[in-house]
Amino acid sequence: MKCSAAGFPTLSPRSGTVSSRLMLLARLLLVGLVLAAGMTVARADGLTHSLPQDGSWVEYHSVLVAGGAETSGTVRLQSVGQVMEGKQPARWIELEMSPSDGNSPRVMYRMLIPEERLRDGVDPVDFVVRAWEQQGEAEPAATDSRALDRGFAGAMLHGPLEKTKKLKEVRTIPCQQGNLEATGIAGSRKIDLKNLEGELKSEIWRSGKVPFGTAVLKVELLDSAGTSVLRLNLTVNDFGADAEPLLPDLK
Repeated sequence: MKCSAAGFPTLSPRSGTVSSRLMLLARLLLVGLVLAAGMTVARADGLTHSLPQDGSWVEYHSVLVAGGAETSGTVRLQSVGQVMEGKQPARWIELEMSPSDGNSPRVMYRMLIPEERLRDGVDPVDFVVRAWEQQGEAEPAATDSRALDRGFAGAMLHGPLEKTKKLKEVRTIPCQQGNLEATGIAGSRKIDLKNLEGELKSEIWRSGKVPFGTAVLKVELLDSAGTSVLRLNLTVNDFGADAEPLLPDLK
């Protein structure tokens, strides 16, 4: 069953509840989603753990908690075209974040990436051939690997790290396609930047049944006193094999 886009959590100063400092922390959290370090050696990526058949899509329910407020929404990742770029097979990959609060614009990315770079142990953003970003109803704008890496696309698709910890349990995750069994990787790293010191904790849960391989991303940011500042959870809601391009005219 294909679910419609609902919304992705965003922080907005409109309510006055979330300060500019929390907005900065949120941005740092997103960029650091998969930059976790643990005790033993393993590889951890963002959402692209494996390359599915073209036409595959996956949507995640997302929850962001910050400043005492909770916002929910969805994130969608899909493969919408298989082409030859020179002598290399490549995929058109689209990533969509849609707000549920009705006040923040939907954000969409369309990226052409070589197939060999869309797998475990590789940072696909570093190898983007062409890419566009669209904010709300504005015209799509061309972008590149450097800009993508600094934003949400880079956080969601970021490549491998060493020294993460494999979780022993097998987790059952319900979604519209039934119950999924997933294995996890967890870790944490210290953050010591200007005006920010604390710890980032992360869990990534994998399932071979989910397109691109990731069932759950779970992140928490703690300040220097150990108090939770931000929590972001992405949990698979639905997936399928009938993806329709969001930005089909961009080549």
